[in-house]
Amino acid sequence: MLYFGLQDGSIVESDINGNFSNYVAHSEPITCLSYGKYLYSCSHDGLIKYWDNGFLVRELQGHNGHITALVYTGTKLYSGGADKTINEWDPETGRRKWILTGSRGWIMCLASSPSLPSRLFSADTDHTIRIWDTSSGRCLHELKGHKDWIYSLCLNDQFLYSSSKDGTIRVWYCQDFSLISVLEGPDKQPITQVTVSSNKLFSCSENGSLYCWNLENQIPIVILGKEGNVSCLSSFGQWLVVGSLDGSIKLLDMGPSGIETNNSTNTSHTLSSVVF
Repeated sequence: MLYFGLQDGSIVESDINGNFSNYVAHSEPITCLSYGKYLYSCSHDGLIKYWDNGFLVRELQGHNGHITALVYTGTKLYSGGADKTINEWDPETGRRKWILTGSRGWIMCLASSPSLPSRLFSADTDHTIRIWDTSSGRCLHELKGHKDWIYSLCLNDQFLYSSSKDGTIRVWYCQDFSLISVLEGPDKQPITQVTVSSNKLFSCSENGSLYCWNLENQIPIVILGKEGNVSCLSSFGQWLVVGSLDGSIKLLDMGPSGIETNNSTNTSHTLSSVVF
C-alpha cells in the first residue's frame, strides 16, 4: 500500500493498481509521513497522528508550532519542528521520552537506518546535519558543507545522502562521516528530495524534474523533465513512487529491463509526502 500526504491536510491510500481512497487527517498541510505498526502523520497544525486503515488511533502534541519532520525507526518515533527541537516518543504509549536540543534552525528532515540503530540524523535551516546518539540524547557530530537549507536525507548501509537548496547532493561515508563526493544538479535547481534503493539514487528538483544518478560516474539520467511537476518520491526495491504538484501519482518499475510506468492515477490535490 502507498500513502500520500496532501497540502490540503488529507491522506490518500493507494494500491499498486491505482485504486485509492482519501480521508481528512489534519487541518493544515501534511509535512511528513512514516510507516510502521501504524501510519504516522505530522502537519503544520502541530499534531502527530497514528492511523490504522483510515481510523485515528492516537494523537500527540508536544512541539511549539509546525511539525516538519517525522521518522519511525521500528522501536521509536521521532519528530522535528519549527521550534528547533526533536522529540523522541514511545510509539506504544505515546509518551515523550526525550527532547533533543541544540539545533539552531527549523528541523527540515530526519532519517534513520537499521544498520545504525543507535543513531538519528537530522538537518535544519542552519545548513548543518547533526548525528545524535539516541541512547543518551547527545549530538555526536555536526556535518557542514551545504551552503543553504538541507531539504532531505536518506541512507543505505554505507552512505548518507543529503540534498539542499544549494543545488547539490552530498555523499557522506557512514563509518567516519567523511565527505565522499558532491553531486551537482544539472539544472542548477534546489534539490528537494532524495531516495536510494537497489544502489540507485533518485532526486527531484524544485522545478519538478526527476533524476536517477549513476553513483559510479556521478552522471544523472533524466527520468521526468520539469513538466513532471514532481513534488515527492519514495523507493522500495525496484519500485519508485512519484507524487506531483498536480496531484498525479506514478508508480515506476526501475527493474533491469529499464524504466517502465506501471500505473498512474490522479488525486487532483498537491502531494507533499509519500511512504510505502
